[in-house]
Amino acid sequence: MNIIQDVIDLEIYDKDGVLITEINKMTKGSLKQRDKDLIVSNATLNLKMLEILGDLEKNEVSDFDKASGGIEDEKTFTFNNEKMFTEVKLIGKGVLYDTNTMKISHDFKIIIPKAVLFRDFSLDLEVATAYSPQYHFRMQSYNEAKDLFQVKLKERK
Repeated sequence: MNIIQDVIDLEIYDKDGVLITEINKMTKGSLKQRDKDLIVSNATLNLKMLEILGDLEKNEVSDFDKASGGIEDEKTFTFNNEKMFTEVKLIGKGVLYDTNTMKISHDFKIIIPKAVLFRDFSLDLEVATAYSPQYHFRMQSYNEAKDLFQVKLKERK
C-alpha cells in the first residue's frame, strides 16, 4: 500500500505552456474530479499569482523623478469583476510512501493540460494567524474523450 503524506508542489503554466510560477509552500490541496475543481492553499503570498489574479499596472515614472528619488519603486495590482478567469496548464508533483517502510516508493505527477484559474482574490486576516491565500482552478476537458487530468507514477529504485 502507498500513501500521499506530503502536499504536492504545483507548477502553473500559461495556455501556451510557458512557466509562470510554482507554488511549493502549499498547506492544503483538494482535487475533485466530479466537480472538476482543484483548490489549493498556499503558506505564502506568491507575487506572480497576484499578477495572474489581477493586472499589474505599468508605473510610468519620468527620468527626472527617477533621478530626483522622489518616487519609490512600487507595484500596483488592479482587480475587477469583468475578468473572471485566466487559462492555465498545471503540473502537480509529489511522492508516494510505502506504508510498511514509510520510505518513498514512487514519484508522481498530476498533469492538467487545460484549466482556468478563477480571478477571485480575497484577503482574510486574523490576529496571530498567517494569511494563507487560496487559489481555485477549474479543470476542462482537453481531448475528444473529455479527459480532465492524468496521473503518472515512476517507481523509485
